[in-house]
Amino acid sequence: MSIILLIVFIAACLAFDVYAKRHRRRVVEKSPILNNKSYQLKHNRVAVPQGIYFGKQHTWAYLMENGLVRLGLDDFLKHIVGKITEVDVNPVDGSIEKGMSFVDIEQDSKRLKLATPVSGRVKNINSDILDNPQHALRLPHNDRWIVEVEPADWEADVKDLFLGRGATNWIQQEFARLKEFFAYLMSATSGSPAVATILQDGGEVAEGVLEYSDSSTWEKFQAEFLSNPTE
Repeated sequence: MSIILLIVFIAACLAFDVYAKRHRRRVVEKSPILNNKSYQLKHNRVAVPQGIYFGKQHTWAYLMENGLVRLGLDDFLKHIVGKITEVDVNPVDGSIEKGMSFVDIEQDSKRLKLATPVSGRVKNINSDILDNPQHALRLPHNDRWIVEVEPADWEADVKDLFLGRGATNWIQQEFARLKEFFAYLMSATSGSPAVATILQDGGEVAEGVLEYSDSSTWEKFQAEFLSNPTE
């Protein structure tokens, strides 16, 4: 009798394992958190160019020869947001303070506020970004700038920004935080624990993950990764 019970128990375990794997596969196919390598966002897809300073709110600053500083959003954020339907910026000749919101990026009704990494006065706005953000944001960093500013105190502002190897190491840390962020969200959402398990087992966050996320997730992402820039 005990042998029969053991066989039944083993068969039940095997059946449950098959069911769990099938359920996990279905969840993966429908979720923006994917184990499919063709969709994964990897470190090598995120550019961290030399000579560009990166702020903790995922915006960058580049000092040009004419003394103006170009500002834009970094590659990490660009890959996470996916489709961008609109970019709103402060007007020309407006003063911005470090940590202040200087641009909003939108995807339909969802929005993120980006903080400027340096203080200054806005001198130019990239009209290509406003007219066709999706096309413009595919360009290399220095060609997809959003605004040019006359810096107020460049040397002081860049002291806490990331450059070179420091920027690369920071981005790698942000990847780890991103996986933890979505693993927590998924484990807290009814019906999604399998997705959290995938992340814990080595699965990666998908390209454009926020494109498949709701407004609440955008708000949480804003608070966790972009802080809440002052108006």
